[in-house]
Amino acid sequence: MAQKYGIAIDYRRCIGCGSCSVSCKLENNLPNDVWYCTVNTVGGASKDCPGGSYGANTIAYQPLRCQHCENPACVEGCPTLAMTFGDLNDPESDISKLVAERECEQLLVDSGTGPCMYYLK
Repeated sequence: MAQKYGIAIDYRRCIGCGSCSVSCKLENNLPNDVWYCTVNTVGGASKDCPGGSYGANTIAYQPLRCQHCENPACVEGCPTLAMTFGDLNDPESDISKLVAERECEQLLVDSGTGPCMYYLK
């Protein structure tokens, strides 16, 4: 069976450090104003700004991927292991186990881009 690559992102593990973005930028030798992957802040009005009211603040981070690498540097650069990459057709791979065991959502399934992107809940 042919390999089918995928990336799973666990938002609960992402700390917003941006290591994935820098790893990708260096690996792909991108110009200063080009970023293939970024990390958005969820919660506040601006980057790294929490939402909510005093005493009940919330903040989360949302890594966004380009989905074009066969060996993504962003996954290797993540210190919290928030991202997992591998062959979805291999039942013993970490990503196959995560997708099978955890509730996840897949966006733009019909776009035909690869690798497949899964967002773990």
